[in-house]
Amino acid sequence: MSNIIELQDLCKEFKDKRVLDNISLKIPVGSIFGLIGPNGAGKTTLIRILLGLYRPSSGSFIINTQHKDGIKKNIGFMLHSTGLYPALTCYENLALYARIYRLDKEKERIEDLLELVGLQEYRDEKAQILSKGMRQKLVLARAILHNPELLILDEPTVGLEVEIKVWFRNFISDYVSEGKKTVLISSHELSELEKICTDIAILRKGKIVKEYNKVDLMETSLEELYLKSGESDWQ
Repeated sequence: MSNIIELQDLCKEFKDKRVLDNISLKIPVGSIFGLIGPNGAGKTTLIRILLGLYRPSSGSFIINTQHKDGIKKNIGFMLHSTGLYPALTCYENLALYARIYRLDKEKERIEDLLELVGLQEYRDEKAQILSKGMRQKLVLARAILHNPELLILDEPTVGLEVEIKVWFRNFISDYVSEGKKTVLISSHELSELEKICTDIAILRKGKIVKEYNKVDLMETSLEELYLKSGESDWQ
């Protein structure tokens, strides 16, 4: 299986602090890859490097999307900040980003997505009146507006109700099953990742300490694997 992301000896330093320490990692095409670790482990920093928001201090990474005319056009993302414009409607928020991506059949794509994420009846409502769950659905619609090959999600379901978490989980599974789509999820919610991920990497103190695949996750709970990976920290 080919890899959509390959990292080799990646390091990131801020002043005198090394936040990422020789990260080497391969993320297969078609996987739902979970990145877990405690606060301050470096998860968000790694994601920001992949999105081009930070430059690595050393090492390298490659994103192998099929279309080389613009790597960023083939990546969708959800970060802690929603990036929504509160005074714009659901439709207007998506239309703004559709123009940035220069989408063909813009109106049709937006209407389809609003229907897909269950926000069609809220299309003309301003983002600021939406519940947190509905806002996250709108952010997800924006993230996949341009049908990216790679979707990067940073804590997408934190603080959401159980019903919305289940909806997100099913949506992501369906998105990947459409073919040659890959999702990278950073999250603290082990139970959610355990139900959806095909692969897991554990990041502690800026280092990848363990990697697991679907077979590992079937044999042992993710919570147990996670706790074992940090035993040396408290012994």
